[in-house]
Amino acid sequence: MSQIQQKIAQLEESNQVQKIELANQKKLTELLLNRIEALEKRQNEIKPQIIVSQVTKPATTYKSYTNPRFGFKVEYPTNFKIGPEPTNGSGRDFSLGEANIRASAGRVEGWDIQTLLSWSIEEANESPISYKKVGDNWFAISYKDKDDYIVYQKSIIKDGFSYELEIRYPLSQQNKYETMVEYVVKTFVPGNGD
Repeated sequence: MSQIQQKIAQLEESNQVQKIELANQKKLTELLLNRIEALEKRQNEIKPQIIVSQVTKPATTYKSYTNPRFGFKVEYPTNFKIGPEPTNGSGRDFSLGEANIRASAGRVEGWDIQTLLSWSIEEANESPISYKKVGDNWFAISYKDKDDYIVYQKSIIKDGFSYELEIRYPLSQQNKYETMVEYVVKTFVPGNGD
């Protein structure tokens, strides 16, 4: 066999190997895309789910709270009772019977949003997370806890501080509080630290 024939044979063999590798990569890509599609479909089926969208101010009246130490802001329904300020000035609770809104802040030097998210999911105490959205410096999760309460949490990391909003209410009252949750979440704005 001449050198030219050997070179042609090597190139044909190399071309066949590349075709096989390309076919395998295509199959793997299709499998991964199908798996992603199945997971997205499953995530969309999980309830309860709170989706924050463009929210206009509802008929309920709201009052604005600005934390004097950390500067974050949130609006809460005027029929909710404001709790006492903790001695460290980290935030406030607002409550109406079975429903509670907690807005707070604290230093989290060295933490990133994934670390805070992992910690929050661990704090959910094995409750399945029914809603999760993650941005560059924030996340939002929602789940049903062991007491049949819906818990919605939004956390934002800014300049070494974590700004937390947690809203809890009975699952049986989801229709009653859903609009309020959407509105309060939209009004939650981080401050400028200590």
